[in-house]
Amino acid sequence: MNKEIFTSTQEPTGEQIMNDNEVKAGSVFKHVNGFLFKVYGIGYKNDTNPPTPVVVHEGLHDGRIWIRDLANFSGFHASGVKRFHLIS
Repeated sequence: MNKEIFTSTQEPTGEQIMNDNEVKAGSVFKHVNGFLFKVYGIGYKNDTNPPTPVVVHEGLHDGRIWIRDLANFSGFHASGVKRFHLIS
């Protein structure tokens, strides 16, 4: 797979690397709230032009499936810390 790298001055698109932490299927991230989430993969919202990349992930604490814009997933929480940190 072709991986794209983005910096804070570029809009994230496609499969991304966020601060050397790959967002890819099977990765486990810890949310700022302390819960762990397993990534299923990168999907796309088709109601935007161009389509917006989203992260499809599961809360390991409750089994719920979540979809979050990649820019939001790789961004900062309101508290000023990274929203997700790579665990494995």
